[in-house]
This record gives sequence, structure tokens and C-alpha cells, in this order.
Amino acid sequence: MKRPTWIVEHFSDINGFQYLAQSVKSAGRSCIVVTDGEIPRNLKHPVIYQGSFELIDKLGLTEEDYYWKTTEKFNFSSYAQVLKSFLLNKDYRFLTLSDFAASSESIVSQQGAVFIRPDSGLKSFSGTLVKKESLAEDLKNLLFYDPPLDSQCVISSPKTLHREWRMICISGHVITGSQYKKDGKFALDRECPNDVIHLAESIANSYQPDTAFMIDIAESEEKFYLIELNNFSTSALYLADTDKIAAELFKITEPN
Repeated sequence: MKRPTWIVEHFSDINGFQYLAQSVKSAGRSCIVVTDGEIPRNLKHPVIYQGSFELIDKLGLTEEDYYWKTTEKFNFSSYAQVLKSFLLNKDYRFLTLSDFAASSESIVSQQGAVFIRPDSGLKSFSGTLVKKESLAEDLKNLLFYDPPLDSQCVISSPKTLHREWRMICISGHVITGSQYKKDGKFALDRECPNDVIHLAESIANSYQPDTAFMIDIAESEEKFYLIELNNFSTSALYLADTDKIAAELFKITEPN
């Protein structure tokens, strides 16, 4: 078994992939940084991949390679019951997108607004608020990119979020993380309160969809909750400690 080549796609300064590439190179490993979406020539497998969904298809990654992708285990419906006590949106219900669109006026009028997101971790549309006063416009925006109308969606009441963190779990342990939003705007910060770390550890002890994955946590009304779980290989790292991430992945992917 030989050491894999790392392929890290750098397409945004926010996602933190460039820091992972630096950590890998500093540790003396081979790392190809892709900046233009082009496939590296004469690519030798196995590889470890961190980047966009789009480049995965171009690379033709196989079972020989290391990439931790979105599977059905990342569907909200797959972990909602197991992790319900931790959830931000405990009041969830499921509807197809077509059923929601057909009944949206009735649904929204009961609460004034609802939050809707895809059940699938592949996210055919972005989670969004649909409000009574802007119902027609909100529906238009929701359907703008033609998401599948038969796809299952998660409906819940709106929540006010103060801060949001992404915590990274590898081999059953919360390794590192960072804040990525404050009051709805991107606000990167390496600090992770102990309550956030402890919540992430409790979640990881209860449900592990993959060897490496992301746990997104929010502060709402001075309490901390699980927003969702995300795959590792195509999710932003923000200001997480990439030296720690690389060290843990070396253990998984390299011969002893």
C-alpha cells in the first residue's frame, strides 16, 4: 500500500481548502492544488480528494481512492429521530416539493412563515424562508433552478440564529472546528465554545454517517443545537485546524 496523492481544489478563500493543502505539503506529502477545474494529467491512484462535487465526476474516483461523499445517511430523515434531542428544527415534518408548492398558501398562513430545505444531503436547492407577505416571490425563487418536484423536503418553523459553527469528526472523534457565521453573515472565527464542542461530541457518539464528516451547530436563544450533518470531502473547512485534520487522515490512508 503506497501513500495516496492529495488533490485539493482551491476555488474560494472562504472554504479553507488552501490551508489543508499547506498542511499536507508541510508534512511532506504529495498534494496537487487544482485552481481551474482541470483534471491533473497522469494522475496516479489512490488519491485523497477535497473540493467540489463537479470535479469528483471529472476525476473518475474509484473505491481505491479516499473521498467521503454524501450518501443517504446524510439525509435529514436518516438521522432526525436518532438525533432529535439535539435538533434545532425539532418541529419538522416531511412533504414533497410539489405538495408544498400546491398547499403553500395554507401552510404559510398558519404561521406567517416556514423554513423549507431538502431532505437529501445533496441539496437540490438551498434552505430558505417562505413568508406569507412574499409568498409568490419566495416560491418563484425556491423553484428557480428546477429542483425535482417529487423530492422530499423538510418543513419547520423559522428560527433566529446568532452564531454557527462547523465541527469536524474523524474516526469517531471531534478533531477541530470553527465559527463560520454570525447573525446570518459570514464571520470566520477559530474559537469554539466548550458547549459547542461537547454537543458535537455527543452527536458523534450517537450517529456516525461516515469515517469523516461535518457537524453544523447553531446558537439560538442562548442555546446550542444541531443544524445538519454534511459530508467531508466537498464541505468547507473554514478556519478549522488543518494540521489536525491532515494528521488524522494520514492515520486512515497511509500504511503503517
